[in-house]
Formats: sequence, structure tokens, C-alpha cells
Amino acid sequence: MTNTARVSPQQYWAALGTGNTGITEANLFDASNIRVRNIQLAYLLPKSFIQGSPIQRASLAFSCNNVWMISSHMRGVDPESSYATGSLATGFESGSAPTTRTYTITLNLGF
Repeated sequence: MTNTARVSPQQYWAALGTGNTGITEANLFDASNIRVRNIQLAYLLPKSFIQGSPIQRASLAFSCNNVWMISSHMRGVDPESSYATGSLATGFESGSAPTTRTYTITLNLGF
């Protein structure tokens, strides 16, 4: 059966906005995604490099978080970003900042 009833945009969006702040089927999206979350590389320095010092062991490590969003059903939106975590708005994108990519370099020394 074809829907022939005319509805103005104002009526349409007013109907969607009722209830739980507009969370209806029209505003729900598949948030499936494939991503590279973290890459870590570590190197244990050879004992000959630290010989003659009070250091018994040394390692150098590099880490990167939020490396690559390979595939996402939500175009242009990171499904793990959120508007606010301390309120009922968890899961709302609403112009929130994207998830940040972080780089970490670590030097571990054992005495």
C-alpha cells in the first residue's frame, strides 16, 4: 500500500522528536566498524650497549592508538565518539570531537 498522506517537514520532525529525544528507527545507524586500534613496537637494548653503567636492562618502545579506521558504516563519524559520557547523551554524535590518535615513546630502565 502506497502512502499518499502529505506531511510537512515540521510535522515529520516534530513526530520524530517526541518520546526519548528523537531516538527512533529513522535516527539509528549501524555502528559496525573495522579498525586498527593499537600498534606497539618494543626493542630490548643489547647488554653491550649499557655495559659499564649502573643500568641492568633498557628497552625502548613506541605505541600508537587509534591508528586506522579501515571500514565504518557511519560515514564521517567515529562510532566510538560520544557527545557526553556523564549524561544521558552517551552515544549521541552531535558534533563531538573525533577520537584522538595518540603516540607514545617509552624508555624503560632497570637498575
